[in-house]
Amino acid sequence: MLDYYKILGIPRNANHEEIRRAFYYRAKMFHPDVNSSSKSLKRFQAIGQAYETLIDPEKRKKYDLILQFGYDNVIQTITKKKPHADPKYRPGNKMFDGFRRYGKKPQKKDRKIIIFENILFSSLLLIGLAAIWFASIELMSTSIKTREHGMRGMTFGATFIIILLLGWRYVVGRRF
Repeated sequence: MLDYYKILGIPRNANHEEIRRAFYYRAKMFHPDVNSSSKSLKRFQAIGQAYETLIDPEKRKKYDLILQFGYDNVIQTITKKKPHADPKYRPGNKMFDGFRRYGKKPQKKDRKIIIFENILFSSLLLIGLAAIWFASIELMSTSIKTREHGMRGMTFGATFIIILLLGWRYVVGRRF
């Protein structure tokens, strides 16, 4: 791993201004337009990367941790799993596999809410059936105008009931 502090030629406790000054000095010195050596481009890119990391406090903090403890140790600390609450638990233990599949149980609804939903559904279904009933009565009449109204009512009632059943199943999640 590259030591960004050595690349910029600054101490580890350098402040923001020292980092900025060191970057401008080194960048001018190794810029490909100024320095035509074959290694100057790679060196210039390393200086830019060092500056970008050290000037940002969050990136610098992470970099310092990695530099101090090593990349593998920092990653292990971040991804370290907490021990299971049950001391008998071992990963792959057949006894505990069943619990992992199901997760949390869904919360039960309050009884009053279920009763309200059932009354609301029944009322809306009754309205749809009443629309079909009255439409069928109008269809049996002799007047052409009344039959037209009957067809519209029949269409409305059937559409209303279909939308009600599908929507209720989607929202409440119950089958009929």
